[in-house]
Amino acid sequence: MKSPKTPQVGSFPTPAIPVDRDRSQPCVWRCHRKECLDHPRDSYFEFEDETGDPKCPKCRLDRKYLSFRALIHALIFDPDGPLAGAHGRYRMGCLPKRSFVATKTNQETAVVDYSLVNCIGCIEALNKLKQDGVTLPAPTAVNVEV
Repeated sequence: MKSPKTPQVGSFPTPAIPVDRDRSQPCVWRCHRKECLDHPRDSYFEFEDETGDPKCPKCRLDRKYLSFRALIHALIFDPDGPLAGAHGRYRMGCLPKRSFVATKTNQETAVVDYSLVNCIGCIEALNKLKQDGVTLPAPTAVNVEV
């Protein structure tokens, strides 16, 4: 009996949660059905699911009809950080020793515009820096060469 092939990225079915995804943060899914929205101005309903077989808790649709929210980390300037960028060295807010930002399949990225960050661990790290009196760059000044 042949063993089943491991699905590749871009072929169906792909794993619901990428195997190289940072699992220290919750996996968030989005349902776009109007019936599931909390408010008429919303575009989607978000919910957490770690099972790998998500279903919208409101309408019970499965992952074929859901979208997986990308995880956006905060890049924090750090002269000793493990990540090299265009304007110096950085570290991730939630995982300061992590030496890569993203892979082709993990649906993660990292930014220095902190208004875009949705990683809970990174948001907590940014809030701690603010409490400690560290001045964070304004989003409009980030990544702009003068």
